[in-house]
Amino acid sequence: MRISTTKTAFTLVELLVVIAIIGTLMGLLLPAVQSAREAGRRNTCLNNLSQLGKAVVQYDAQKQSLPGWKNPSPNPANTNSGTFTVAPSWPVLLMPFIERRDIYRVFETTTGTGAFNALPASNFPFVSIFACPTAVVDLTSAPSIAYAGNVGSAATTTLTSAQYRADGVMQDNTVRRNSLDAISAGDGTVNTLLFSERNGSSLASQTLWSVVVGQSTTASPSPLLFNTTTGAHPAFGFLVSGSTTTKYINPVDPNDTALLPSSNHPSGVVAVFCDGHTRFLGDTIAGRVYGQLLTANSTSGNTSSVATTLTGSGSSMYVLSDGDF
Repeated sequence: MRISTTKTAFTLVELLVVIAIIGTLMGLLLPAVQSAREAGRRNTCLNNLSQLGKAVVQYDAQKQSLPGWKNPSPNPANTNSGTFTVAPSWPVLLMPFIERRDIYRVFETTTGTGAFNALPASNFPFVSIFACPTAVVDLTSAPSIAYAGNVGSAATTTLTSAQYRADGVMQDNTVRRNSLDAISAGDGTVNTLLFSERNGSSLASQTLWSVVVGQSTTASPSPLLFNTTTGAHPAFGFLVSGSTTTKYINPVDPNDTALLPSSNHPSGVVAVFCDGHTRFLGDTIAGRVYGQLLTANSTSGNTSSVATTLTGSGSSMYVLSDGDF
């Protein structure tokens, strides 16, 4: 008696069906995985900017002023009758408030622009709180920074050569200072931008936190155009001309990328306000809203013509509404 045996196996049709099902599941899961990864990167950015915002609040409580885009050197030897041979930007001033006093000591003990620029790269390390996970840098060993401070237009008055106090937040602190109390008494710290991302892939050059500005460097028309020997300036604000553009966040025009917020996050940037709260700003924000978020006191009259191009003035002054950003 012969016993017949039959072999069981997948048919070609069954295999194709299984492959199709797996492909469909992968297609459904991949966007979710990518979305989760982007959410993680954005949360890292939010945390970094939140910590920087808290550092500014601590700085203001101790100094009764805000760090500027240009500051007197921590080393008094670098000041001679009001002339500053080394004037660091806001990241250096915040070092003691983000537990990097060791870096701040380098600026306290170095004398002269030449000596400062001759320091080895190891004295200007990569600082993780300044990094965004989505930002692509030219050199990973460089002291890069993905964030920028609100300097408005950085335009100066003709009478005092100081910035308009209500135009932007950060000032040239070798001439004039600003404070959270002054901003609170104006448009309010909750409605005034402090830091934003500025790290879009279309930026012309890598921004470094170690940038220093000499006294000979002019602020006209804007420090945002600075490209010094130590990198582009960590600042953002108004377009120099005051002209309008189609996008104020993640701008389309390459000429605007050095002046406006940008990031590699989809559809916007992470930002922190002067009261310390963080949020994601969509890149469809209107120009008049962007202008109001940059000015510390838009109704004071102490703003530049560049600022009023967007915010308006008098009866045409735009007032922020809930849901504008």
